[in-house]
Amino acid sequence: MISNWPVAKRKAEPEVEEKMNLLMQAIQEARTVRSEMGVAPEKRIDLYLKSPHKEKLNLLRENRSYIANLVRTEKLIIGEKIAKPTGSISSLVDDIDMFIPLKSQRGFDKERKRLKENLET
Repeated sequence: MISNWPVAKRKAEPEVEEKMNLLMQAIQEARTVRSEMGVAPEKRIDLYLKSPHKEKLNLLRENRSYIANLVRTEKLIIGEKIAKPTGSISSLVDDIDMFIPLKSQRGFDKERKRLKENLET
């Protein structure tokens, strides 16, 4: 039997689509940073997410289980007034500050070496 693919009768709501895109970008950025840091996929990391916007914080909190599972976090802190942990890598998605602490000086030294090599090439 041959038939056409199903066609959606209405488009997704723009607000829902925007929220989903933000959530996907945040997860993707955290996974990219952990990969660039050479963190093994099975190892869990700490992740701090900070934003001045309550609506975005609520979105992150409502989806914390998805974030924790997809990024593989050991500790996930979401808030408005979070200080950058000492020795952490930071990244920015939209207006969400993302901090991933390096567990040891060795990790920090590895990142410094990696960045120097990138600059030289």
